[in-house]
Amino acid sequence: MSHVTALDTLDEIDWNQVWMARQQRSREAGRGGGCPSAWQTKRAALRYWQNVRESPRTRERIEDVLSFCDAGTRLLDIGAGPGTLAVPLAAHLRHITAVEPADGMVEVLREQCIERGIDTIAIVHKSWDDVDPDLDLQPPYNLTVASYSIGMFDLRASIQKMMAVTSDVILLYWHIGDQPVDREARELWPLLHGKQHYPIPKSDILFQVLCQMGIYPHVTPLRAVREQHFDSFAALLDEYAERYEVTSESGRRLLTEYLSARCAIEADGRCVMRDLHHSLKLWWRVKEYPC
Repeated sequence: MSHVTALDTLDEIDWNQVWMARQQRSREAGRGGGCPSAWQTKRAALRYWQNVRESPRTRERIEDVLSFCDAGTRLLDIGAGPGTLAVPLAAHLRHITAVEPADGMVEVLREQCIERGIDTIAIVHKSWDDVDPDLDLQPPYNLTVASYSIGMFDLRASIQKMMAVTSDVILLYWHIGDQPVDREARELWPLLHGKQHYPIPKSDILFQVLCQMGIYPHVTPLRAVREQHFDSFAALLDEYAERYEVTSESGRRLLTEYLSARCAIEADGRCVMRDLHHSLKLWWRVKEYPC
């Protein structure tokens, strides 16, 4: 008599299918402000830009990326946002291709390039899922970075596409465990929309997909306090109402109660939302893992 063990079942799991199933479930239920839907408006993208450019976490990530670069580096920045990495890195690198799907983010990124006279950033206004390397990109890239932007549906195909256009290093940053938006949406999404919140897949699944592809990345855990600053409580409320698709007065009252209990109000009237965030940094050299 044969006995099927838990280990046997684990060995048979297709982790890319797990990733896609969790992405599909999250998208169907609504994620309460998930990317890129949260950044379609210029106002939301500008507020994001104002927060990240002042963040110590951003400065640390810029230095981290630069440690893989020299003046001749050609960088592919997937999920570039408003230029969180691309804008400050442009002065140090030969070329950057910035892939970004959200309308608001692309508008802010373009304005930043014009204001700063940057002509070394090529913007591709698409999701990575929709990018055609032959039509949209300028490979090869020495370094490909996806910084908290691994929202792709078919992860295996997305990684293969990165590998095909990268000559040296692929560097990924992604969430592990509950991220702040998960903790918020788990409480708010059912109250506001009558649906359970299903989070996007995290680094545990990402790592398993990479291993099944024969890629064994260097992994560094990261832990930081995320801060979001708002000029007033009214601005905070408006941002969350847009993020959570709230249009009714009853919904705004619910958000007011929730945010009042969570935000810190500073002496000048500005509001701060602080959350603990865990993530992983994963990177590998493409030539070591031909796949």
